Amino acid sequence: MVKKADNKADSQKLLLENFISLQKILTNLTIKIDETDKKLLKMLELFEFASKSYGQARMMPAGGVPQAVQDARLKELANKIDILIEQNRDIAKGIILLEQVTSERTETPEELRPKPLPESQF
Repeated sequence: MVKKADNKADSQKLLLENFISLQKILTNLTIKIDETDKKLLKMLELFEFASKSYGQARMMPAGGVPQAVQDARLKELANKIDILIEQNRDIAKGIILLEQVTSERTETPEELRPKPLPESQF
């Protein structure tokens, strides 16, 4: 804010006040620039971290597991599935044998089987 001065002393006083005001404004501006600089550095660090994370994610397969570990897990899982298939076959054979044995034991003799009714003529 510039004021008009009537004499030399007043103009020097006004110049001094204006100079002090300008110094305060420049100091505040410097502080704000420093704060903005710090925020920009944090943002840059964030972008660098995101870039590194993205790069690492692209190198890893889905699920975030390295390929060698994933292959080992798949091989282990395939072996377990093969074991389960064999156990399933054994259980199925056992069930079939049980069914055959129980059906042989529960077969009714011919004379005890129900016979069809003779045809009636109404």
